[in-house]
Parts: sequence; structure tokens; C-alpha cells
Amino acid sequence: MRRRRGGKEGRRRRWRRRRRRRRRRRRRRRRKRRRRRRRRRRRRRRRRKRRRRRRRRRRRRRRRRRRRRRRRR
Repeated sequence: MRRRRGGKEGRRRRWRRRRRRRRRRRRRRRRKRRRRRRRRRRRRRRRRKRRRRRRRRRRRRRRRRRRRRRRRR
């Protein structure tokens, strides 16, 4: 803030400095997903005793990390 002299008494003019902020743009790269093709093979069938199997599904959790920035004045 600056004061300018001159002009009428008691009148103050304030000048503000403008700061320009630069924004950085981050580019995101997209990865193309490749599709896999499965080949089917023909098998001869043999008779077997059937066993029951239980399938377990696994869930994957994604963790996001947040970064905190401290500003110094």
C-alpha cells in the first residue's frame, strides 16, 4: 500500500500491487487397456467324479494419498 502526495488534503489514494499466480497444469496420461483373447482348446471328455469347489473373490482396495502443503509467509 502506498500513499501519494499532492491533491486535496485528507484524501488518500491506495495502490494495490497485483500478483500474478502461475498455475501449473498437470497432464494425465491415460493407459490403454489391452484386451486379452482367450483361445479355447478342444478336449476329450473323460468321466470323473465331480468335486465342488468354492471360489473366493478378492477385492482390491485403492488407497489415495493426500499431500498437505504448508505455506510460509
